[in-house]
Amino acid sequence: MVKIQQTEIIIFFHTRKEPFAHNATVLRRLPIIANKKLNYSQLNIGFGLPNHIWIKEWKNSKFCLVIRGDTPTSHSFYNSIMSGCIPILVSDGFKYVGL
Repeated sequence: MVKIQQTEIIIFFHTRKEPFAHNATVLRRLPIIANKKLNYSQLNIGFGLPNHIWIKEWKNSKFCLVIRGDTPTSHSFYNSIMSGCIPILVSDGFKYVGL
């Protein structure tokens, strides 16, 4: 609880600019499009960061968007849990693996 209270970023999500397989590209671009309209200072949403900054910002976030990639689960899900960032899952196939 202390970690959540001390974090500065409400939502974190970064993705790569290259296309994804299995129709995941559109899903992964939606937060970026929405953020351009919202432009809140407490959101860290965009394209690619250097790895060391990405890890630091992820650890400094309350919630992390975990948008499916090639499979319903992803390394982002497990990384968010390990860093203390509450994952927000966006996956149309998670029900098959998350139960």
